[in-house]
Amino acid sequence: MVVLAEALRDALMPLLLALAGAVVLLLIVVIAQRVIRDWRASRRARHRAQYAPVVREAVEGADGARDRALAILGHAIRRHRGLVADALVEPLRVVRGAAVERTRIVARELGLLDDWRASLARGPWAARSKAALALGLVRDAGAVPALVALLDDPSDQVRAAAVDALGTIGDAAAVEALLGRLGQQSRHQQARLVEALRRIGPSVTGAIVARGATDPDERLLLAEVLARVGGAGARATLLEWTSDEDARVRAGAWRAIGSIGVGDRAAYHALRALGDADPRVRANAAQALGRTGRADIVPYLAAHLDDEWEVAAQGARALAWLGQPGLAALRAREASGLGGHGLELARHFLWEYERP
Repeated sequence: MVVLAEALRDALMPLLLALAGAVVLLLIVVIAQRVIRDWRASRRARHRAQYAPVVREAVEGADGARDRALAILGHAIRRHRGLVADALVEPLRVVRGAAVERTRIVARELGLLDDWRASLARGPWAARSKAALALGLVRDAGAVPALVALLDDPSDQVRAAAVDALGTIGDAAAVEALLGRLGQQSRHQQARLVEALRRIGPSVTGAIVARGATDPDERLLLAEVLARVGGAGARATLLEWTSDEDARVRAGAWRAIGSIGVGDRAAYHALRALGDADPRVRANAAQALGRTGRADIVPYLAAHLDDEWEVAAQGARALAWLGQPGLAALRAREASGLGGHGLELARHFLWEYERP
């Protein structure tokens, strides 16, 4: 038995030593990679710090200083093109206004605009994404067609970068393309598309309304978009959609109206919608009425404090939004002696809005 154990030990010892050596070698490789990565990052940070004042001079300086800075950057760009590009666009993540146009001019003079546009169509996904974001930051309207083409890129990251860039540029020419992709995306990607449309501004409202008129099947999604980006100009169309056969569309239209503003005509229709057969419609109509500021609406909302929970909750919140007249209705419901969720909601919103 002892002989067998010694033989086994002798056989395993070289293997154990080899494994130990492999572990030590792996640790050395990992440490070396980290050291190299940190050294490269440190060197990159030093170079960016060196280029930052030169870039600032090229963007903001007077003619003579600007020309000298451009000459320095033109020479440096041969070795550190990516670093110069990063130093140029990084401030635009927080800077707006005339600085964007000046930066775009510098990027054009240094040949970076052409580089970024060319990178959109070739290279790995990381390079395409980075180029798209850079073109967005400098508000390059000339890149819009190429960015629109990237909305169908196989890479999720590239598509996301293209959407963000189009929203940042804010060119209405991209609206139809962004709207056309809404129904094809996940909820996360839809949220990104809606944010891009919101950043483009009120000019998107007309395109959304026209799309809803020609394709009723998209109205539910378009109503959600209008809730985020639509202006008062969309209210008339949304009121038409509150009569849609699909209760989801009716509910979405009232949610959008509540977000963009409720006029007198919309308030009248919202009061009628409190009698809709679908609780989602009644709930969103109640929410919209809470934004009118009209005290004469209080009794109609108070009558729904014992409706289905979703409706009652939105009605109670709407009463609280209407100020003292609405709070008085909640106090009356609390003092009525009636139980149910109407009592719970009245107590909750009174506590929330009247606590010291």
